[in-house]
Amino acid sequence: MLIGSVTYPYCVSGRHRILRGVAAFASAGALGLTIVAGSASLAVESLESNVTQIDISPQVGVRPVDHGDLDSGPVTFLLMGSDERTGKGNKGYGSFEGARSDTTMLVHIYPDRDSAVVVSIPRDTVVDLPACKDADGKRLAPERDRFNLAFDRGGPGCTIKTVEAITGLTVDHFVVLDFNGFKRTIDALGGVEVCLTRPLKDEKSGVDLPAGRTRVSGEDALGFVRVRHNIGDGSDISRINRQQLFMSSLIQEVTDSGLLTDPLRVWRVLRESSKSIATDPALADSSGLISLATSLSDLRPKDVTFVTLPWLPSGDGATIVADQAKADAIWTALAGERPWPPPPTNGANGKKLKVNPSDIRVDVHNATGVAGEGANAAEDLAAEGFGIGVVNDRKKARQETTIRHTADQLQSARTLQAAIPGSVLLLDASNGATLDLTLGVDYEGVVEIRVTAARTGSGVGGTQPGMTAAQDICTG
Repeated sequence: MLIGSVTYPYCVSGRHRILRGVAAFASAGALGLTIVAGSASLAVESLESNVTQIDISPQVGVRPVDHGDLDSGPVTFLLMGSDERTGKGNKGYGSFEGARSDTTMLVHIYPDRDSAVVVSIPRDTVVDLPACKDADGKRLAPERDRFNLAFDRGGPGCTIKTVEAITGLTVDHFVVLDFNGFKRTIDALGGVEVCLTRPLKDEKSGVDLPAGRTRVSGEDALGFVRVRHNIGDGSDISRINRQQLFMSSLIQEVTDSGLLTDPLRVWRVLRESSKSIATDPALADSSGLISLATSLSDLRPKDVTFVTLPWLPSGDGATIVADQAKADAIWTALAGERPWPPPPTNGANGKKLKVNPSDIRVDVHNATGVAGEGANAAEDLAAEGFGIGVVNDRKKARQETTIRHTADQLQSARTLQAAIPGSVLLLDASNGATLDLTLGVDYEGVVEIRVTAARTGSGVGGTQPGMTAAQDICTG
């Protein structure tokens, strides 16, 4: 499923407030407009008893109840879903004991509040689970196992501790919603549209849907995001892709269907979704929620990017492991508030580059007057993917760094120029098949470039492109 809820006896506070539900970052503008309409205060206070507040300090240590990051600056959420089968509306989906994080999404909202990245963490990823405490306060030793077991070990606190360990990021806030809460939210929205290339019927999940576009209600929506049989390759990764498309459709529904201009409908959605929500103290506070909602009012589907933790097969046919190098690139970008996927590099004239470094061969001549600079530059260019030909020194230093090229090598020369800021292109009809780079005294080094938008790292080898919430749900 998409989001889940569980209550742990040692960490539930008597204080209750409101959170507006699944995809908080996407539909927060709805509450913002409700506030403008003058009814937010009443709505918030009327729903205060619906939300369960959870203190995760037994697992992660005491943290300040921070409202400051809810109205400005960067903020990171963890959206968690469990497969708990007990409680109202959660029965009839099997008889497994305990509660695992059936789906976990890390949501990072950038400081300007006009873009966000959502990273799905596959449930079957084998990770190092840190020490944490269970529901009875018993300390559990570290172990290496599937990621989704962190939730069963110690609820949202243990899951957050695990996520922080594998990402290096701090999780500021969290949201948990159960099967019943998910169904209530979708029903309150009036359903969400899904798209199938062929009919889908699965007895285990109860799904029976035709091919093409269909508006599904809560029960069918839950089955759609949970089903693993008779669709795709049957893997959790395939299901994650389907869940991301569903989230895209939900976000489009919230922003495009008129919900944002209908306070009564906003109220209905908030009322239903809040009944099965558990969250941290700051998000559960009405003033914190209002601050968050108003700060995200301009976020649109095209501004929300979905990716999946890069992974590799573990070799057992049942689990996977993180592709660490590709995963670290994502975590580093988010920590540095850089966009992900990284955007393509523009050329010196501001226009798109057209030739990849791997298709370019360069002769490097060192005229900087600094011994070894040519070899260093060649090494740096090779690291960017350029092919390297001759590398030598010029006896006489030159002031300017130049790139000689023929007319049909112009686009290749532009790519090389982007990697060496300040270099000058020189058209030379006599130039050979290799670009001729002469490093001058003004040479300051090679910079990283990207000719096309980066791959997200979703899937084996990081071959899957990213998607935004504005994507057509029939293209997944």
